[in-house]
Amino acid sequence: MDPAKAAKKISSLRAQIAHHNELYYRQAKPEISDFDYDRMKRELAELEEQFPTLAVPEESPSEQIGDDRLEGFVTYRHKICPRSYTRERRGRRRHHGQREDD
Repeated sequence: MDPAKAAKKISSLRAQIAHHNELYYRQAKPEISDFDYDRMKRELAELEEQFPTLAVPEESPSEQIGDDRLEGFVTYRHKICPRSYTRERRGRRRHHGQREDD
């Protein structure tokens, strides 16, 4: 693919991903499957890797990490820390059902 075609495809993928991010994260109305969304993000990341001059980290959804919750999202504080979180915080990975001393 030549750089001009890559630039068009990258721009298109960025717009599509932004659209689907809005639907999924802000409106809770996804139009595509997670598989298709992940495929678009992988394709974008691959193109940006092949054409680094076209990669703009602050504009690329493949580089963005964020927290874009719905308005009115309620945070719930657990009375007891969930086991999976406790295990990860301690840096230990155990099989489901194993005791701490196993």
